[in-house]
Amino acid sequence: MQSTNLFNPPPRRWFSAARIGAAGVAFILAGCASRQPDVTGPEAAIRALTGHPLAGPDQAETLAPGVTFLDGLTEEESVAMALWSQPNFRAALAGLGISRARMIEAGQLVNPSLSMLFPVGPKQLEFAVNLPVQALWLRPRRVAIADFDYRQLARRLVQNGLDTRRDVRVGFVDAWRMAELRRFLDSRARVRNEIAELQMERLKIGALSEREATQARIDSATAAQAATRAAHEVVAADQRLRLLVALEFWKEPIDWRYQAPDLIGSLPEETLIRGALAARPDLRAAELMIEGNGLRAGLARSEIYSAIAVIDANGTGGDFEIGPGLNLALPIFNRNEGRIEGAKALLRKSVLDY
Repeated sequence: MQSTNLFNPPPRRWFSAARIGAAGVAFILAGCASRQPDVTGPEAAIRALTGHPLAGPDQAETLAPGVTFLDGLTEEESVAMALWSQPNFRAALAGLGISRARMIEAGQLVNPSLSMLFPVGPKQLEFAVNLPVQALWLRPRRVAIADFDYRQLARRLVQNGLDTRRDVRVGFVDAWRMAELRRFLDSRARVRNEIAELQMERLKIGALSEREATQARIDSATAAQAATRAAHEVVAADQRLRLLVALEFWKEPIDWRYQAPDLIGSLPEETLIRGALAARPDLRAAELMIEGNGLRAGLARSEIYSAIAVIDANGTGGDFEIGPGLNLALPIFNRNEGRIEGAKALLRKSVLDY
C-alpha cells in the first residue's frame, strides 16, 4: 500500500493545464469573432430611389457625375448636386461610420487580466488569470442592440436623402412659380403705367376728373411695387436653390432650367396613408428604435450581476498547483437602477416618437 504523508499532502490539480488552456483559447476565439455590420448601406438605397450616386467620404470633386453648367441646371441635375455635395447631408452620412464602429465594439469581449506575484525568499510563485465570463452571455444582446441602432440610423439617412431631393424639387417649383409671377406682375405694371399715362392725357383735355386720374396713378404705383417685390422674391428663391445644391458661394449667374411641375393625379387619402406606412424609411427607423430600446432595457437588468472566472496557480520547485475559481459581484448597494430607469425612459420615448 502506498503511504500518504498527512502533513504534506500532494497538490490537488482540479484541471489539467491542457484543459484550462483549451478553455482560455475558446474564450479568446469567441472574443475575436466580432460580428461585422452586415447591413445594406443607405448609399445603395438612396441611389435606387433617386437614381443619383453619393460622394465617397474622401471625394474631392465638387460636381456630381454628369452635371455641367454649360447648358444650365435642370431639376434632376440639381438633385444630383445636392445629394453629392450638400454639406449637412454628407456630415450625416459620415456619422454612419461611428455606428459601424460601435457595432464592432459591441462584439468584442473584455481582455482577460493576468496578475503575477514573483517568488522572493520562501514565497511561492503565484499568478491568476481573470476572465470576465459575463460578457459571453451579454455579448449577443449588445451586438443585437448595436445592429438595431445601425439599421435605424441607415434608414433615417435614406429618409434624409429623400428629404433633400424633396427640398430641391420644392425649391424648383417655388422658383418657377416666382418667375411666372414676376412676369405676370411686370406685365401688369406696364399696363397700369400705360393706363395712368392715358388718364393723365385725358385729364389735360378735361375728359377726366382729378380723382379718377389720381386713382390711376395709385394703381400704377401699387403694381410697380408688387413687381419690385416679386423681383426680390425671385432672387431669394435663387439663393435658396443655391444653398440646397451647395453653390451658395458661386458668384456667376446660374441658368435654372425651370419646367412646369407635373400635376399628380388625385389619389384617395387611404391609399396615400397606406403607402406612406409601408414605404417611409423614417417610420421603419422608429420601429427599429423601439426594438433596440426594448433589448437595451433587458440588457440593463442583466448587467446587475457580474461574474469573473479565475484561474489561480502557484508553485515552487517541483510542486505546482492550479485550479479554477469564480469572482461574483454581490448586487447589494448597486443594482444598476440608473441604467434600468434610463432604458425604460428611452423605450417610452421611442414609442411616443413612433
